[in-house]
Amino acid sequence: MRQSGSSAKGILEYLRKRTGKKTALRDIHNILQAIRSERRGDTTDATRTEYVLREFVSREKGNSATIFVDSDTQQAHVVVFQSARMKRLFQAFPEVVLVDTTHGTNANQYKLFSFAVTDFFGRGQYVQHALVLAETKDNLRLAIECFQRYSTIVVYVSRDCVAGASSRSAFNRAGGSSIVASGGIHACCDKLARHGEIDEAKRSIPYDVDESGVYVAYWKEFGCISHDQLILMERIIAVKNTLRDVGSTLDWIEDVNWKEGGLTAIGGPFNDEHMLSKAERKGAVMSMPLCTKYLNTEATSGASLLVYRQDMWLNSTCMITAMMYMQRAYECVGIVNPAFYHSKSSVDKIRLASAFRPFDSTKRRVIGVLNVAGLHWVVYYIDRDAHVCYTFDPLQGKVSKMTSAIREIIEP
Repeated sequence: MRQSGSSAKGILEYLRKRTGKKTALRDIHNILQAIRSERRGDTTDATRTEYVLREFVSREKGNSATIFVDSDTQQAHVVVFQSARMKRLFQAFPEVVLVDTTHGTNANQYKLFSFAVTDFFGRGQYVQHALVLAETKDNLRLAIECFQRYSTIVVYVSRDCVAGASSRSAFNRAGGSSIVASGGIHACCDKLARHGEIDEAKRSIPYDVDESGVYVAYWKEFGCISHDQLILMERIIAVKNTLRDVGSTLDWIEDVNWKEGGLTAIGGPFNDEHMLSKAERKGAVMSMPLCTKYLNTEATSGASLLVYRQDMWLNSTCMITAMMYMQRAYECVGIVNPAFYHSKSSVDKIRLASAFRPFDSTKRRVIGVLNVAGLHWVVYYIDRDAHVCYTFDPLQGKVSKMTSAIREIIEP
């Protein structure tokens, strides 16, 4: 229950109902602490971090990670990791590398060196992360050394970084040149100077970037590709992924077993297809349109409906689509956009919650969902005539947290 997100109070209430014993909250905390201690054992934080990194490396071919530990204190100073996707991004866009820090920008106050490239659309894409104990020159040097296996042409370094002044020489030792900009990743491209160095870097790029952007990416194995070729590759990959999802959905339909008693207990309007055979369900998947459709001006890809299997449907897109289809059957029902929950400003919360006009006078009933964390979703239903709000939380979380979120967007 703890792994699924249940709180100590929720576990306590569950045990009291199942066992009938007056278990104290302190007992639950002691049990959870014993479980945590048993999992951790006597290993150090650095050793446990190494286990996590080994799992990350073994998860996908091409993932890599490095950890630097002080031999005297057994304290991890630098943790560097790169996914296979990050490496492919760097191979496609190796021309400009940016180093940014998260000083004062995250609530956890951790130190981080992020290596990023700029893609064809001008957006920053991360190609390496390095968690560090402190933003020092030595830690930056270690992070750069892990990145040395790739040749760097031009590097932009944020001056917000404590080690920014020393990064030029560090990157020059790594085989590339550097230009210091006066901002982070998102601002550096707007404040470049020293055009001589930029022109010199352009001449070292293996294709002509001044000829109307003919070539936009480069792979060592394939060479340069044009914009049209890049768009074609994107479409091919999208079709390949969609066909893979179709195959996974058909396999799931073949393997899953539905209990007849549970299917017959489903009420309308969801009980119209529970008698369909597996062959009929497979035929529906094979004949469904996979292109983009518009439902109440909301664009929905037909291929995205293939995730309505296992626990993959627990995302905002699927939740909104399901509520919109429910709204078709019940015209007097309004639906609340779940994106409002994680907004900080009250004005933004009301604006996002009202995106689908759930509070019109014709909508006497309002339904919505809240994503508390991960796969933890909460459902609520508001009867505006009776002034009553019904909630359902399968993990039995704190009701006060959910009610306070709902009261921010609608009057009781």
